Amino acid sequence: KRGLEVIVFLPIEREDIDLPVNVIRVNTGCEFRCRSVMLVRSSDVLVSLGGEVGTMIEIFMAYAMGKPLLVLNHTGLSSDVIARAFPEYIDQRKVIKPKYFDSPEELAKEACKPQVGIRASYG
Repeated sequence: KRGLEVIVFLPIEREDIDLPVNVIRVNTGCEFRCRSVMLVRSSDVLVSLGGEVGTMIEIFMAYAMGKPLLVLNHTGLSSDVIARAFPEYIDQRKVIKPKYFDSPEELAKEACKPQVGIRASYG
């Protein structure tokens, strides 16, 4: 609805799913963790909407690559520990300061701000 380009990097275990018509599909041929490398590396910002260890791996990977991080808190999922464990930076190098959000609406506003050339990944 907002004219955002959506690209989905599918792991081999999910390459059989149907996607909405306007979504760009990438069949990676990789399992979940391998697919995460492509997803994070090809993005300019990582948006985490909550998840388990795969989402946390993507958050750490994005941090290590210097990608901006937008992280939703209070999802009831394991990734909620990230904000408590790393309120400022993930390590002493202070590569990038994650932005934490308590509401999906506020995170969505930030993620949808017009930014020319920005590709977001959603972990």
